Amino acid sequence: MMHDDPCGSETLFTEIDPAAAAVTAAHWLHAAATVTAEYAGLPATQIVTEAANISVLPYQTPTLVLELVADGASPRQAVMPLIRNALRVAEGKIPDITALKQRITAAEQLLDKWRDDQPELSLDALDLRITLLDPGRPALDLLEDLLSGIRGCWLLYAVYTNDVEVAGFIESRRPRR
Repeated sequence: MMHDDPCGSETLFTEIDPAAAAVTAAHWLHAAATVTAEYAGLPATQIVTEAANISVLPYQTPTLVLELVADGASPRQAVMPLIRNALRVAEGKIPDITALKQRITAAEQLLDKWRDDQPELSLDALDLRITLLDPGRPALDLLEDLLSGIRGCWLLYAVYTNDVEVAGFIESRRPRR
């Protein structure tokens, strides 16, 4: 299915287990980021973030998956803990208190930078989440994010190669949800 439609067809969402589809999408994201990185002259882990500067797309989750794979995890090893942690959040648990503390510290540092321009901002304004994924539908949310990451790779590839045909294809595959 991904070979026929790397941006994800409707049947990917209706006929395949979402977690299995997310693992497959992680494989394809890694491949797309690796190829695009060669043209962009950037590390593969930065490709989706760079694409988000061109078009609005979720970049945090695909970037995290790319970083985990770059650190030696298989796509399955990168994807499944994200889904499990979101399911634990759905049960009212905090799956990784250390990571949450690090995210709060990073958010506080970001807030300190922004306070120069907007002194009334508070940590609540940052809309900090315990998990990057929707706890009510983590595998589907991850799949959507990874497919958006693949589209972002293609978009950046089209920019660096001046390939109008690829850019048109990507625009036609943009989700209309």
